[in-house]
Amino acid sequence: SEMSQGLFGFPSSERRGVKTWRLDVNPVGLDPEILQVVEMATPSFTFKDGYLVVAFSPGDVRKAVQRMDREDDPKGDIRSHAEFKAYLGTLDQQQVQIFVWQDWRVGFENAYSAAATMLNIGISADQLPVDLTLLPEAETLSQHLFSSLSWISQGPDGFTSTSFSPIGPEILALVAVGVGAVGWLVVGEMR
Repeated sequence: SEMSQGLFGFPSSERRGVKTWRLDVNPVGLDPEILQVVEMATPSFTFKDGYLVVAFSPGDVRKAVQRMDREDDPKGDIRSHAEFKAYLGTLDQQQVQIFVWQDWRVGFENAYSAAATMLNIGISADQLPVDLTLLPEAETLSQHLFSSLSWISQGPDGFTSTSFSPIGPEILALVAVGVGAVGWLVVGEMR
């Protein structure tokens, strides 16, 4: 906090046997828009068995640490997810150093719903070039997405990076078209 001249602080607390640190931001001098974003989350972290555990609240950090300590049936956590289970056999044969798993279907459905809500809030229906009620459901668009898994493993010849993902040139082109359409709407609105 001294290096940031009081703008940031890292107070710690201990609850249920887990010591967590959180990022506190001193709001003095921050733009109101930035302040709203900062107030929505309390980034928190701890260390467990050589891992850095990060979440948006101290409670979420504690929940993650509790899951790391579990040795019982993994029902209800990532190990019971059908798509993740398919990767476990491959992961068990590796000296995995880092792995990242993303459920693109759920992420897309959440983003799609949020975008539709934001359009309804920010722009009146008569200003939109398309009737939002005619857009397909999120599940219709996400049915072909699957999770992705990336990992880095260490072997006798060095490190190897492996990735399985539905994100490729087609999806990136679709995102570019979407960004272009939003830009077109914003520029048209500003005229």
